[in-house]
Amino acid sequence: KTKKQNKKQFRQDVTMKDKISSKFISDVDHFHKLITKHLKKQELYIVKSTSLLQVKLWVFARKKIKTHIRDIRISREATGLFHVYGNKGAVVMTFDYLGTRFTFVNSHLAAHLHHLRSRHQNVQEILEGTKILHHRLDISMQSDYIFWFGDLNYRLDVNYNPTIKPIKIKVGSEQHQENLSKILKQIENEEYEDLMQIDQLRKEMQRGEVFTDFCEGEIKFKPTFKVLRNRETLNSSNFLYNPQRMPSYCDRILWKTIPSLKDTINLFEYSSIPSVSTSDHKPVRANFRVSLLPHVLKHSHKYNDQLVLSRICCSGDDELKKKNYFLAIDCYPPKLISAITTEPKSIPDWSGERYRLRLKVQNGKIDKLHVIVSVMEEKGGLHSLCGSAIISVKSVFIEQNKILTFSLDLVKNGVKVGMMIHGRAQFVGLLDSGWVEPHVD
Repeated sequence: KTKKQNKKQFRQDVTMKDKISSKFISDVDHFHKLITKHLKKQELYIVKSTSLLQVKLWVFARKKIKTHIRDIRISREATGLFHVYGNKGAVVMTFDYLGTRFTFVNSHLAAHLHHLRSRHQNVQEILEGTKILHHRLDISMQSDYIFWFGDLNYRLDVNYNPTIKPIKIKVGSEQHQENLSKILKQIENEEYEDLMQIDQLRKEMQRGEVFTDFCEGEIKFKPTFKVLRNRETLNSSNFLYNPQRMPSYCDRILWKTIPSLKDTINLFEYSSIPSVSTSDHKPVRANFRVSLLPHVLKHSHKYNDQLVLSRICCSGDDELKKKNYFLAIDCYPPKLISAITTEPKSIPDWSGERYRLRLKVQNGKIDKLHVIVSVMEEKGGLHSLCGSAIISVKSVFIEQNKILTFSLDLVKNGVKVGMMIHGRAQFVGLLDSGWVEPHVD
């Protein structure tokens, strides 16, 4: 093309993109107004909203608690084209409510059955790129409760094999039709447990390849993708699927808590909404109840107590003796211990050292206090994270004057890195005994 034709084509492309963008923004504004209008009747207000192209996140709360929601922070991470375009990626919102930190992540991950590794990579990029509170730790290690949801795009794979990269099966081929028939039969018979055995997300979470320590409710509903739009049946629960794709549970809701709060969250509902037929996805919803600072421990001695870590070493990586390692010890919530960074060593073995962490604990804080031990690598003057492990201080205190021995997987950006950290933890000092239940409305 001539230079003049190229300029004309560019102007046409820009004009079309502007029209599409304007139409999309208009639709979103309309959707936002509908939601807000409905929720206003329930005495709710919008805490904050954020977006990354089609990925939207609105958080609403009751007006009566508005003054208690503080330190609202937002982050975005694009994982689309060249890892900068926002057609794939995530938006993150975190805030503090009465001393409890809540985090919400809405994400849209890489599509297609055979792009399993790309979805894993998306999750790692999101966790790496949204370190809102601490430069070294991902957001899932800095939240009391984190809820991660959206079009995660993990698929049902009849040929799932953890040791083999998923292959692309041609639409309409004999293999495609055979796999489709098998899945449709299981859906018709409501064999949901069997479907979970070929669900990429469930199997990869179990292996520690993605979303390590996250949880998901039991699935007792039909796959939410890929349904035919605007195809109403006499029974709205009878989905009609597009035969060119494998029906799958693309739309998911996951959660994670810090270790001491694992028993304080209850899932009351996890379901799809079959009646919505304007998309090739069916919406998914979940209803939780969580506790705020359960079992607050009365602690009158603010700064006299210490947590002693000893006999720390690592195992599991064949390359352990070929790198320079050091420890970085932090805590969650932040600034409640005296942080420590060790000198680099040629092997990750600190078993001859004892690290005394001075606890700057105020009343009621120790119950949710966690020590985070990170193994770092030094190379050419640069530092990189190998992985982190989190230790509940409450679990150490319950042992009273006994020594708590730990062996924990090191995790980086939601993935078990193949190394474990071992050691001992013990309290030194005086603590008041007795648990005091807080009054929570």
